[in-house]
Amino acid sequence: MFAKLSKEVINRKKDATFVISSIQQHGPGVSTVVRDLLASTEPPPSPTLEEDSSFLPDVEGVLNALGQRVDHLSESLSETDQVLRSELATLGRLRRDRDNLAETTAAQIVGLRRIVQGNYPEAMLDALALQALEERDPFTVQHRAVAIQIAFNRDDLALLLGPETFEDAPDPESYAAAVGESGTELETALENVRNAERQVELLRQSKHQAMEEYDETFLRSARIFEDLCRLAGQDELAEKVRPSTSSPGRTDQSSSSDPDPDPSNDPDPSNEPDPSNEPDPVTSSPN
Repeated sequence: MFAKLSKEVINRKKDATFVISSIQQHGPGVSTVVRDLLASTEPPPSPTLEEDSSFLPDVEGVLNALGQRVDHLSESLSETDQVLRSELATLGRLRRDRDNLAETTAAQIVGLRRIVQGNYPEAMLDALALQALEERDPFTVQHRAVAIQIAFNRDDLALLLGPETFEDAPDPESYAAAVGESGTELETALENVRNAERQVELLRQSKHQAMEEYDETFLRSARIFEDLCRLAGQDELAEKVRPSTSSPGRTDQSSSSDPDPDPSNDPDPSNEPDPSNEPDPVTSSPN
């Protein structure tokens, strides 16, 4: 039922369900006792009530309205959390795609460097942006791929390469073209990750706002119900619905037996491996 929600939202949803069901089950009885108590007060709480007891507050209606409000905010929070976790899963997939493509591109660059290094003077490595690839993070690899593409597009490339040292040596230009294509794909992958990260940050803010609103409403609503239960003499029920002051959005009893996890330990879908996708094989030759 709550499989796609974070643990902190699951806990809040469970407690909301309990308080709402308690209002629905016990609200009418609590309301009747409270109304009778007010009606029997001597002297009446106000001159209006002294003349007409129908002016007594609609306790049951207030409790139902509070329950509906908690239910609405609980559903809104759950929807926001689900959207965030879905976007986090998408971000994780995009990051894996980016990293796999970076590995492929880096391997192609290393293969191209070996071809040039084995068939041309050492100075050609600098001229063609084929210095040793010390870092292989996606950003560095993409920038190097662009530099190689620019170097192999220079007007004097044919003059620079000249005749090959070995008759059967691989054609470095075809390898450079493959590096350029992979670099372009990697640039797109990097942009996709940046866009997803921005979307995740916006959704995190939305979830934070939704959770703050829910926690405040739950605290006030559960506290009102708790006080009315005590006024009606139902102390055992009051203890069960009493809101926690240390665990926002939770009842005191539930948070004691099933505390919220440390948010830093809650699994982040963006960091979970995708078992359905095997990493692309890394090759150093062009397609």
